[in-house]
Amino acid sequence: MTARLYRLLLAVSVPRDLRTRHGDDMVQVFREIHRDARARGGRAVLGVWWRALTQSIGGGLGDRFRGRRPRSGSRRTRGKRAGALDHLFQDLRFAFRSFVRQPGFTVTAIVVVALGIGATTAIFSVVDGIVLRKLPYPDPDRLVFFDQGSHTVPDYRDWLEQMSTFESIAALWPTQRTMVGEGTPQQVGVGQATANVFPMFGASPSHGRLVTEADMIDGAPVAVLGYDFWVRQFGGDESVLGRAIQLDDVAYTVVGIAPVELTLPGRLSLSSVDLWTPLEINRAEYDTRNLYILRVVGRLAGEASLELARSQMSAWEEAAAEAYPDQNVRSDGSIRRVPLVPLRDAVTVDVRDPLYMLFGAVGLMLLIACANVANLLLARGADRERELAVRAALGGSHGRIAMQLLTESLSLAVVGAVAGVAVARLGVAAFALLAPSDVPRLQEVSVDSRTLVFALAAAVLTGVVFGLLPALYASRTDVNEALKEGAGRASAGRSRLRAKNGLVVGEIALAMVLLVGAGLLFNSFVRLNRVDPGFEPDNLISVPLTLGSRAEFFTSRDDGPARLQSLREIMNRVRALPGVRSVSAAAVIPFSETGRCCFMTKAMNESGEDTTRIVRHPITPGFFETLGASLQAGRDVQWTDGGATENPVIINRTMADRFFGDENPVGGTFTMGRNGVPATVIGVVNDLKFWNLARDRDVDVFFPLDTSVVAMMPFMHLAVRTSGSVEGLPGALRRAIWSVQPDMPIPEVQFLPMRISETMTSERFLSTLLVVFAAFAITLAAAGIYGTMLYSVSQRSHEFGIRMALGADGTRIIGQVLKRGMALTVVGVGLGLVGAVALSRVLESLVFGITVQDVPTYGAVTLLLGFVALVACYVPARKAARLDPIETLRTE
Repeated sequence: MTARLYRLLLAVSVPRDLRTRHGDDMVQVFREIHRDARARGGRAVLGVWWRALTQSIGGGLGDRFRGRRPRSGSRRTRGKRAGALDHLFQDLRFAFRSFVRQPGFTVTAIVVVALGIGATTAIFSVVDGIVLRKLPYPDPDRLVFFDQGSHTVPDYRDWLEQMSTFESIAALWPTQRTMVGEGTPQQVGVGQATANVFPMFGASPSHGRLVTEADMIDGAPVAVLGYDFWVRQFGGDESVLGRAIQLDDVAYTVVGIAPVELTLPGRLSLSSVDLWTPLEINRAEYDTRNLYILRVVGRLAGEASLELARSQMSAWEEAAAEAYPDQNVRSDGSIRRVPLVPLRDAVTVDVRDPLYMLFGAVGLMLLIACANVANLLLARGADRERELAVRAALGGSHGRIAMQLLTESLSLAVVGAVAGVAVARLGVAAFALLAPSDVPRLQEVSVDSRTLVFALAAAVLTGVVFGLLPALYASRTDVNEALKEGAGRASAGRSRLRAKNGLVVGEIALAMVLLVGAGLLFNSFVRLNRVDPGFEPDNLISVPLTLGSRAEFFTSRDDGPARLQSLREIMNRVRALPGVRSVSAAAVIPFSETGRCCFMTKAMNESGEDTTRIVRHPITPGFFETLGASLQAGRDVQWTDGGATENPVIINRTMADRFFGDENPVGGTFTMGRNGVPATVIGVVNDLKFWNLARDRDVDVFFPLDTSVVAMMPFMHLAVRTSGSVEGLPGALRRAIWSVQPDMPIPEVQFLPMRISETMTSERFLSTLLVVFAAFAITLAAAGIYGTMLYSVSQRSHEFGIRMALGADGTRIIGQVLKRGMALTVVGVGLGLVGAVALSRVLESLVFGITVQDVPTYGAVTLLLGFVALVACYVPARKAARLDPIETLRTE
């Protein structure tokens, strides 16, 4: 085996021609050197093998077989190199033996390091996969997202003509259609795309072809199936090419299958795309600057910079504001801007700050772990003081001794990092399992070579951080004093105790910062749960409906009356079901889903002094009763209001206060839209939260649902209030709806309490993770305090023995130990509060309900940390109080 290992080394270190001519002789010489090394008393196989190896390679064996004498300088250099390697191997071997002799210390240190590095590596993997890595598209740094929500088709056409800084600009309209004729009617995600979407993201067809420019021009009803949808719906059958599938009332010919790797960024597609159709940007229905439907992304041309593109966009914004003020000038007089941001930033904008926050939290936790291991090494160094003094007396230099201790700490860190990689794998798997579903690029997160390099770098840095201080103290040991029986122990102990005290203060300060951060986030989540949505979500169900046969916005249709009649018939059927208390319908139900549309326009009060942007909601009678919202004044809408000429509306409390102040708004009027359509207030309702609990309240206006609305916008939601148990109700709801419209797809029946809970998933997940990290941090801090107090008690045992011999009781001894421990805690908490206030200022702008003046959180965390420190100090203090003074003095 030795010969085979040596041949393997020769294969990577000796030229091939030299191995061919002298390989066997080299192996024979190595065997002789190996035999001599063992004959001189070598016992450890690896040690003997290593010495023989360094002598044969470093001693000029290669030069010997090349037929020339090795130069003396080369020999000295190689000899030094071999000596350094030999010293390193000796240090590693000794470190291994010392760790085996103290398994408790070794296991504790490795576990602490493994948890610290594992958690840090896991979060780094997440940050790296989601935020830092380039997007998986050709030349992704040149891709730019046109931000600020959706855009109109005329705006898109303007950019195609005027934005010369872009090589190409692609647009996508993500929508939903009803697919019939392939089993049960179902809603499918449709991406109406311009042809340049596919080459921009480097996509080529898996089968057939993709959408082309010709398809966009002639409006050919063709479709390209998404790969997953093709496999799921058609079993991966290639014969689907050329077949017709029916979406709403139009037959589309399948011309291709998209590649399996085609996954568009979430900000572009909003949801999964099952199939692709051409976007006809020249259709007359889309020639309006009020229809915001497109998601737009561009690729910068040549050497064009993002700054130059932004300057061109700024010029377009100024011109558009002058030409179309109703659409491009806000109510406060500012111009509507379209920010151009790198696509990667646009994809990760919602998760970047929370992920960096998590990374900072695990970084603090790793520092606390380092301080804890450094404390362990300092305590171990005190026990090894005599051993290190003997080493120095026998000729070991301070640098050599310090290097030995650094080698031990680095060995601990590397072994801990190896275990930490396993922890990181578990952490990444847990993160992927528990993380909110809307986290982008989550499938790209893995423990790969980049992560392993990070773990190795973290191990080296961690080993140096927690090993440097013990090594410095060991290198400063006074040999003469240390070799005297008991001499110098007090001064050395005090010196080490000061270092340990400093480490404990640092641990407490870091734990304080982490605990305050976790407490603030937890409080934010609790406050978010307590926000009043303005209605009663319990026993409330939402059912999405698609009236009519073609789900498109703003299409001119004549079947509005028929659609409204179908809706009323569905409501009557559902109302007759057992357990249903009330039923209503609206374009948008609170927290139902953001993909449904409502109307946004401007409103002006009678005096013209206030102009604001409002959200208009078409509703049916009984809408507020079904939601459990309260009308504060006036009356509800009625079916007969649909044909009224005075445009009766119900406004929310926010609009009532803004437009009418202290006056009674019922009977008041205001105008809406650029044409100044008058509206009469018939009622006031309390403010409702429609999108999420953290968002500021909108200015909402509710108007009667009539035939003109359902003709333009066939998307509706059914609100159903139940009397209690909903077992079996979802199936009954579907059957009641299908009894009126058999081809209507019903993707899901949504329970409002569950939907509200889903909007808080990110806050819940983030606060839970930080609470876990904080719990680990406070455990480490408690262990640090306990270890320091225990070490202090052992150093002062002689003093305590004298005090107790002179009459001091145990209570007094306990008080002294507690006083010292709590003094360290007070200093650490004070320093931690400074960092916590700085952290609060950062979180204040990122998280709901957080303020710098959150005194209850600071107080609760301080009391918690103080209690933990008190318990950690009490155990060593109790031990000190139980010392036998006679035994202690005799031992000393």
